[in-house]
Amino acid sequence: SPAPLDLGAFRVLDLTSLWAGPLATRLLVDAGIPVTKVDANCRPDGFRERPTLYRHLNRGKTIVDLDLRAPSDRRIFEQLVADADLLIESFSRRVLPNLGYDREALHDINPGLATLSIVGFPTGTAEQDWLTYGSGAHAISGLGLRTGRARAAAVAYPDPLTGYTAFRHALEMLDTSDHAEVALIDAAMAVAEASP
Repeated sequence: SPAPLDLGAFRVLDLTSLWAGPLATRLLVDAGIPVTKVDANCRPDGFRERPTLYRHLNRGKTIVDLDLRAPSDRRIFEQLVADADLLIESFSRRVLPNLGYDREALHDINPGLATLSIVGFPTGTAEQDWLTYGSGAHAISGLGLRTGRARAAAVAYPDPLTGYTAFRHALEMLDTSDHAEVALIDAAMAVAEASP
């Protein structure tokens, strides 16, 4: 059988915020993988307003403040990309291309880089450009109606489910230069379809 991967030898660059992405990368840290999270003060992770949760989801990560519009910060970011094995992001689809960092540009910096996107809706669907969070995916899926809870959920189940799914994909991608995406709506639909 193949030798197990030395997880500590890999480097992950985390461009995620709020819940699903930070959970996935926190689990990578727990598995022994060094993770560097970009959390810009000019556009901070929304969970900074919930300090206990923010610390929990981002424990063990190296956190850097980089404004990717600033030339000096872009140089630092590009060095992080060059040194990374996997980049995980949860931006809307337009953000990285608008900054000049679409998949092709990232591969120009690091041809061996794997990329994982956490999205609201899968590529190729009519909704692919819609913006949503876990609570929105929960509502759109009809999960509340299937469980008899038409009001907003106390917990946005798609967020942690997507985080765990992204973690699994990330582990599978560490030694590749592949691209994959994980969609919040898929997690919500899986639960809705399994509900009585």
